[in-house]
Amino acid sequence: MKKLLVLLAALLLTVCCSAALAEDAGSILAVDAAYMGLANMEPQVKGGETSERGCIGIQPATDADGAFVDAYMLFPVEVATDGLYEITVRYAAKAKEGQTRCADLIVNDGERIHLPIVGQDDWNIYKDAKVEVCLKAGVNNLTLKNVEGFDNSTFKAINVDSLSWALLVPAADEGSILAVDAEFAHLNDMNPQFKGGESSDKGVLGLQPKTRASGEFAESRIEFTVVVKTAGAYELTVRYSAKAKDGQTRCCDMIVNEGERIHLPIVGQADWNVYADAVVTVELQEGVNVIRLVNVEGYDNSTWKSINVDYLAWKPAEAAALAE
Repeated sequence: MKKLLVLLAALLLTVCCSAALAEDAGSILAVDAAYMGLANMEPQVKGGETSERGCIGIQPATDADGAFVDAYMLFPVEVATDGLYEITVRYAAKAKEGQTRCADLIVNDGERIHLPIVGQDDWNIYKDAKVEVCLKAGVNNLTLKNVEGFDNSTFKAINVDSLSWALLVPAADEGSILAVDAEFAHLNDMNPQFKGGESSDKGVLGLQPKTRASGEFAESRIEFTVVVKTAGAYELTVRYSAKAKDGQTRCCDMIVNEGERIHLPIVGQADWNVYADAVVTVELQEGVNVIRLVNVEGYDNSTWKSINVDYLAWKPAEAAALAE
């Protein structure tokens, strides 16, 4: 009966809030969430809360046998767009030696995500714990719980002020990302280059790796976060420029989701402002895929030479075959 009442409360909260929450960024106060099984079901006012109505402690209650119940705090988050979202839990957690403040996040009955909670000097100091998760258009149930095996000796509860969300990368089964809009590191020149022929006036990135103090080349990378709605075979296109020079081999490897290196079919061109496409077919998983461009193993900058990267594009392989 208690569980039924909780589900009805969550449903009522979803219906009441849906008009306001069908957005790709927003927040819900903990006092406006649905919660059950907490040791103290009343809001607490410690100072520093977003609302004068206070915050909610996620300390679980104990049952008649003295065991901790499965307490939770449920936030029905409604978004308009499938994609990768940044979830921010604003919390207070007073630090004490020998104690670990904790909270887990569960998205739509998925796996527990351990939030990065850090104890503070007092209960009136608030911090943000941030994680990235995939949400689908419509209502997503985001649940806060204590860690499994919570024992209230080393593991301790936190006070929750609010949960916020913001769209980072929309999900799309076809699209493209400019290299200058990706994440990149260890490039010899971290600034965009303008060679002509780019897709954007923002320029391109050279994959030339920088050298370490030891004289060795670092593994340069340009990393694209691609979020797709549908798992399957995709055609990935890397648009690049690579001036040909006798005795040099222009090169680039691709790593998809920490898989094996894929050696891209790079062909030297007449000039740096001539662009070509390197195309490969790979399997992508539903949700987030990390696609990293790196130099070949054993890169030595004598025969192996870098390329300039304009963008990465993707589309389902089946659609690509039909278009040909």
